Amino acid sequence: MRGKGNHQSKKEKTLMLVSSALVLTALTAAGIYMQEDTGKNADDGYQLDFTKLEQNVPKKNDQIAKNQEVLPEEVMPSIEDDLDYMPLEVDSGKVTIGEDLKDNQIKEEIPIVKPREQLPAESQIEEPFADTNPVQEEIPIAETTGGIRELSFSELEGLIRPLNGDVLIPFSMDSSVYFPTLDQYRYNPALMLRAAEGTEIYACAEGKVKSVFRDAEIGNAVTMELGNGYELTYGQLQEITVAAGEYVDAGQMIAKVAAPTKYFLVEGSNLYLKCTQNGAPVDPSGLFQE
Repeated sequence: MRGKGNHQSKKEKTLMLVSSALVLTALTAAGIYMQEDTGKNADDGYQLDFTKLEQNVPKKNDQIAKNQEVLPEEVMPSIEDDLDYMPLEVDSGKVTIGEDLKDNQIKEEIPIVKPREQLPAESQIEEPFADTNPVQEEIPIAETTGGIRELSFSELEGLIRPLNGDVLIPFSMDSSVYFPTLDQYRYNPALMLRAAEGTEIYACAEGKVKSVFRDAEIGNAVTMELGNGYELTYGQLQEITVAAGEYVDAGQMIAKVAAPTKYFLVEGSNLYLKCTQNGAPVDPSGLFQE
């Protein structure tokens, strides 16, 4: 019985040794496989070999030095000249902004608009004609002195005609008359006489020049005092020969007919003649001498 038990025990020990040997063999084989596999996957892109990086540092430095030698120093200023700022140094922490870019301001050249040039009278017509009472502009002409005259015009004395011309638009304060250029009916406190441009104009009566001025509607004009509250205004003038404060004799040439203003382009050139007594309009055609 004892011999059989010892034989059993030896058999069990032998099996344990064999099992251990197999386990060790399996582990050893697994370790070798893993080492080989690790070697194969070392360059799969997900692991860094710091040893190779350290070995490549001197080579990279040499390559950078060679690349810097490719660009000559004389080329550098031309590159900097094309920049709005100086190139930054590594880790400088400073930025130099050009003067034109400070405070985020962008300068733009604003085109200068030139004033409209004065156009000829015939091209100045505008619609609509809202300027029914245009502002008069005094023409600065030096006054002349030649003594003082006593003026005393009367209806019996009458007026001489300032030029030979048909009535273009009659005086009418009782009813409105048609103005072709304006294409409207208006009351007319003056008399328009047809006349060619350049026609000489003569004073209708003795008087004193009260003012020489320019008006948008009647152009260059002269107003004369006749006495007893009467005044005459001549409009659509050019080449005026009298000045403010000057005395004028009846029949004296005072100006010439000018090109019509934009208010009378359709009617054509004419003499504007307005007569008033104490500010009230009077029909000049009723005062002309026969």
